[in-house]
Amino acid sequence: MPRYKIENGVTKEGVEIEAPFAQTACEMVGWVIGNCYVKLLREGPFTNIEEKPETPNLKGKLGI
Repeated sequence: MPRYKIENGVTKEGVEIEAPFAQTACEMVGWVIGNCYVKLLREGPFTNIEEKPETPNLKGKLGI
């Protein structure tokens, strides 16, 4: 599950929390997402970068 660092811009309180989405993480601590600064600390269920599935390189295929 993703892990987020959230800071409430109004109260300046901060927490680290695991939740499926940033908005859910804010709601879990009783804050409105519009009042929060959110930083993704860890993606998905992967704790080891080598376990993460390879991302396909679409640069040439999309004409980018």
